[in-house]
Amino acid sequence: MVVKQSPDFNVTGTGDALPWTKTMWTDIPFLQGNGKKNKTKAKMLYSETGIYCLFSCEDNTLTVSMQQDLMPFFYSLTSRKPITLNMKFHH
Repeated sequence: MVVKQSPDFNVTGTGDALPWTKTMWTDIPFLQGNGKKNKTKAKMLYSETGIYCLFSCEDNTLTVSMQQDLMPFFYSLTSRKPITLNMKFHH
C-alpha cells in the first residue's frame, strides 16, 4: 500500500473529500468465517498532524473479538499468522 502525503482535511465518513481522489484503493485479504467472500479495500493518507484511513467493506455485520489494543488486525486463513499491510509513505 502506498500512503501519500496530504493536506489536513475534514473527515466526514463519506469518502468524498478531494484528497481521497489522489490515492488508489488497496484490496485487503478477507476472513471467510461466514463462508462468503466479502470484498474489503482501503485508502490511506497522512498529513503533518495525522493519518487518514478510508475503508470500503461489503460485510453486512462487523464483529470483533479483540479485547486489547495493538492486536493484529488481519490473519491468514491458512497459516493463522498476522497479515502485515506494507506501507510506503511518499512526500
